[in-house]
Amino acid sequence: MRHLYSLLLLIFSTVAFSQSITVNSPSGGDTLVGGQTYSITWTSSNITDSVWLYYKRGGIQYTIGTVYNTGFYQWTVPLTVRASNYGYIRITEDKFNPAYDQNDLPFIIQEAPKSISVTFPNSNTDTIFSGIPNSIAWNFTGVMSKVHVYISRNGGLLIHELALI
Repeated sequence: MRHLYSLLLLIFSTVAFSQSITVNSPSGGDTLVGGQTYSITWTSSNITDSVWLYYKRGGIQYTIGTVYNTGFYQWTVPLTVRASNYGYIRITEDKFNPAYDQNDLPFIIQEAPKSISVTFPNSNTDTIFSGIPNSIAWNFTGVMSKVHVYISRNGGLLIHELALI
């Protein structure tokens, strides 16, 4: 009788406390772009009030953070993320609990768009003079590790590099 009681208790505790997490989005085939915000959604059963979120890119795992277990999180993809065809979201109850899930098929991660525009000098209104220091200014979006500065004295037919910044 004692063994039967232990077996029933074990079965009951396994059924009553079975934990599960299921990642719903993003899912396979979705495209996420650096600097943009996307919804991470999941369902869970018998999980505590917080979960750990991670993203994986090309097999390397990065921590997003610990969030309340609401089934929803607005995630801004880092501006510095590198492109990958193998993106995954992984959700765990905590760092040491085996209850976890990640999307079944990979999503695509694209780098943040990059653009640059010169704000000074303006070719229509500004004049720069040789032999004295001149300022050059620009605005940019995205992440740029280096900027090449060129000058042309003949409308772009012949270009000379001034600096690599």
